[in-house]
Amino acid sequence: MNKPTIPYISAKKPGDPGAVCPHCESRASIRHSLALTPLIRHIRYRCDNDDCGHVFVAELVVIRTCVMSAIPKGSIDIPFSPRTAALPMPANDAAPEPANDDRDDAAIAGDTDAMT
Repeated sequence: MNKPTIPYISAKKPGDPGAVCPHCESRASIRHSLALTPLIRHIRYRCDNDDCGHVFVAELVVIRTCVMSAIPKGSIDIPFSPRTAALPMPANDAAPEPANDDRDDAAIAGDTDAMT
């Protein structure tokens, strides 16, 4: 039994998520989009085939992080992809405090009142 093939259509403009009409398999263009949450967006498409003219809404959902943001927003919680989660953390992140560090933090910062 042959598996049906789903046509791949690239975007007209860089950054546009290309879509295919589910009826005639022609390209569909974005007409409008609406952000429901920071991670979910509804996108209204119109089939470019004038004989078809199908208008439909697709949902774009952020599902995982492949590369961590350099300026992450604390209120956004996106799971890591399995490959990203398996990568070792950089050497300078999450380093435990040395066991032999008995110094007073105030003395290190130069707070002379704390040393007396």
